Amino acid sequence: MRSARGPCGAAFHIDSSSRWDLLLANVENLLDGWGGPLAVEVVVNGPAVEVLTLHGVNGARLQRLAARGVKFLACSNSLRAQGIPSEQVLPQAQVISAGVVHLTARQLSGWAYIKP
Repeated sequence: MRSARGPCGAAFHIDSSSRWDLLLANVENLLDGWGGPLAVEVVVNGPAVEVLTLHGVNGARLQRLAARGVKFLACSNSLRAQGIPSEQVLPQAQVISAGVVHLTARQLSGWAYIKP
């Protein structure tokens, strides 16, 4: 149920590749059940950034969610640590400087933090 005073968005956090299916199902369930406009971001760091590459799995599902307004954000620190050049990141994902900084800023501005 939505509250008029509720957060202005939901920031999903994923750092484990094995949790992508659960995270994407959670995002879909939120979008389907919310009943109104809501900003949704998926902040990706750690080994999970590999899924946001041109060779990752779930590309079609990510594309469908991006078409629904979901933003996928890849941590540049994690890309570097995983040896992934930013040019290999899917076009529907944006590279950000640090996932942890972005998540902290979102939480401090009232966004819901969700880590399935």
